Amino acid sequence: MAGNQQHLTTKDLGTLQDQMNQAALAYKKCEVYSGYFTDPALKSLSTQMKQHHKKNFDELFSYLNSQS
Repeated sequence: MAGNQQHLTTKDLGTLQDQMNQAALAYKKCEVYSGYFTDPALKSLSTQMKQHHKKNFDELFSYLNSQS
């Protein structure tokens, strides 16, 4: 084990999986909603939220990969 890394428990992995699933679902919903909106402000907000959820997913994914 390198540095202060600890092994993830099954519960930890389950929690990470749940969080990643929620981030992916939120991303997909924002992507769909941004296609529905005609108001530029709503479209922009939806796009920003989509990017936020993608960033969250990517950070969780990176964390998970750093633990292996």
